[in-house]
Order: sequence, then C-alpha cells, then structure tokens
Amino acid sequence: MRAAALPLALAGVIALVWPIAPVLAGTTSFTGAAAAQITGFRGGAQSGQDSDSATFSDPNGTLPLQVVARLVDPNNASTAGADAAGVVGAQLADPRTSSGGADTDEFAIDLALSSISTEISYTAQATSEELRNILYAPGELGPESAGATVQLEGRVFVDGAVAIFADQSAMNFTGAFTRLRVTVTKQVEGQSPEQVFLGTLELTGGADRQVTPTHGGNFPTAGIFTTDLSSVDASLSVFQVMVFPNLAINYPFDAVVGQAFTLHAVVEVDAQNVPGGVGVAAVIGTPFSSLNNVVSLTRGSAPAAKMSNALQQERSQPTGEPTFATQNPQPGLFGLFSLCGLLGFESVLGFVALVGLRVWNPYRRGGRRQR
Repeated sequence: MRAAALPLALAGVIALVWPIAPVLAGTTSFTGAAAAQITGFRGGAQSGQDSDSATFSDPNGTLPLQVVARLVDPNNASTAGADAAGVVGAQLADPRTSSGGADTDEFAIDLALSSISTEISYTAQATSEELRNILYAPGELGPESAGATVQLEGRVFVDGAVAIFADQSAMNFTGAFTRLRVTVTKQVEGQSPEQVFLGTLELTGGADRQVTPTHGGNFPTAGIFTTDLSSVDASLSVFQVMVFPNLAINYPFDAVVGQAFTLHAVVEVDAQNVPGGVGVAAVIGTPFSSLNNVVSLTRGSAPAAKMSNALQQERSQPTGEPTFATQNPQPGLFGLFSLCGLLGFESVLGFVALVGLRVWNPYRRGGRRQR
C-alpha cells in the first residue's frame, strides 16, 4: 500500500459560533487542534497508514489549520484506477472571523473510504477541537456580582450527512460504520471536568445488506432523515444516506462571575469500510470533495459525480423519511428548525451563551446584552 496524491478541498465547516465583535470580552484566549488518520488493512493485517495533525495557540498561531490523510491501493501502476482509496480531512478555522457575518467557518470534516477489492479495507478518524478560556467579570453578565452563579445555555447547530454504499455483488456489510461524536466539556481549575454536551450519530452495516441508524447522548431524533439513493447508479445495491440539516439543540450550564473556566469543544468522526465493495462517507460542513475523489478512483468518474451530487442535493432538500420513529426535539429557547436558512448552508455546529431570553456576546465589552 502506498500514499498517493489525492486532492481534498476543505471549504466546509462545523462552526462553534461565538458571536463576532472587534474585541474579545469574556473569552481571554483559545487554543485548538486538528488531526486526521487513515489505516489500511489487507487480508485483516495492517498494510499502511497516513496521518496529519496541527495545533494552534492564541495569539501567535496561524489559522486555518487544515490536515489531510490519504491512502490509495492501485490496481495497476500504469492506470488511474484503484482497487481501494481513502481520504480524511479536518479543519479548524479562525472563530473570530465570519463568512458573511453569520457563521465562523470554524470546524470541518470530510471523509470517504471505498474499496472494490476483496482484501482491502480502511479505518479513519478525524478530529477538530477548540479549548476556549473564559472569565466573566462583574457587570459583563448583568448586575450579578463576583461569586454569583449564572445559568447560561449553550446552543449547538449540526448540519451534515453520513452514508454507507455498496456494489451489487456485496451482501454482508458487517463491520462498516461511520460515526459522528460531538462533545463540549466545561473545566474549572481544581474541579472535575463537567461534560455539558455529548451527542453521537451513527450508521452501522450488517448482514443481508442491512444498514442501521443509531443515536446516543443528547443528539436529537427529530430533524434527521434517511433515504436510499442507490437508484442514481446501476452499479450500486445500496447508498444509504442519513442527513441532519440545520439541527439546533440547547443545553444548560453554569458560570460563576469572576471565576475562570474553559469550554472544550471536540468534533470527531470515526469510520470503517469492509472489503468487497462496501464504502462509507461522512461530511460535516459545506461542499465536499472526498466522496467524488475516492469513488472516481475505484468506480469511475460518472458514478462519482452522480453519488456526490445526489448526496449534496439530499442534504439541502431531504426527501427521505424521518430516521427515528420517536421524535424528541430538545427543550430550550429555540426549536430545532427555528434557525434553518438563517445561518446558511455552511453553518454546522454553533455554540453561544444565553442569559435569560437574551443572547450574550462574549466578544463584546461593557456588559451590554443583546435582545
């Protein structure tokens, strides 16, 4: 197995949305990291690996961080085709800048693994994370004095898709999966970390062409749709896609006026395909390229274009049925779809502290609160 040039364009985001203003208030500094790794297996034995990582420290670091890992198993060194190919990328962009003032283009993950070989498979992981140091001085959260506990509320936006696809000849998808995990952890020095948000969403393959969606933690069940797009190309038996466009979830946490704390947001995608024509994909953010790239190598440019276009269309205008029978929208100040279209197609994961019915801007000085 060898690494080969496989292009990846990371224009997408998971946006940890902290409202924008010229100066930082409340937030004193932040650090971040992005990492990507792919491991290849031939006949069950590890046969290759590629990885990339980068870190950022404020104020001297440079953003955006963009990392990419790739593996390609050519079927013939003289041709452009391949028996298997995989690419995984992650991004951390500057949360202090915005695209049109609506989102911060902060995090992105783009992943695809495809194999037509009966021996080759891949596992891949991508992580994008930020740790933000925060201190609210008296007057910044209203009239509360130092030492007062203030109840705040976080808001998470999630927009993306995960997929499992397979050839007509493939029957057993066992071992194939793609999983999204989002966590936000609060830490105060001298205290145990407090996980204020955890959510997972996963597609898992099984025998007899079965694909099963699951969710965990606080990930909602409403606003998620599943459909089979295999009709886009005759070579496919299954192209099961689960999309979750513009979900909005609220969760509470506390802050003590005058007490420093950190909020650590981590976005992770883990995935694995299986030999014999079973592939997986995940895109968290805006338009992606990995699915088109790896499918072009393993199946051809025409199927690749059809699959990429169909997945992108399904994300923007879902046609599938609700994935989960029990719909449980998260309680909070905003409904799950209240901001659909407001933040645009790029906005994926957002976080903002709320005080009462007002949005609190951690970048604004002087204790003003926005109605």
